[in-house]
Amino acid sequence: NIESLLLDIKHKAPTPSAPNDAEEYLTREETAKLLKCSLPTLWEWTRKDLLQSYRIGNKVRYKRSEVMSSPKAINAKKEELQP
Repeated sequence: NIESLLLDIKHKAPTPSAPNDAEEYLTREETAKLLKCSLPTLWEWTRKDLLQSYRIGNKVRYKRSEVMSSPKAINAKKEELQP
């Protein structure tokens, strides 16, 4: 009975992510193109913590999932700053 329960749990458990499903990191240029902004604007948003950047070696990268959700945060922050 315990064996059948363990097998059942094993089959229902989520499978670990495959290496292909790893988070995709974008370059500064790719991120700016995706957000339709300039590189100085991208740097400004990063400096103001509207976007999270990651250093990989001496390169700056952005997570695609965070970039895709960032326009909401950027727009909300812009509305806060306007009188």
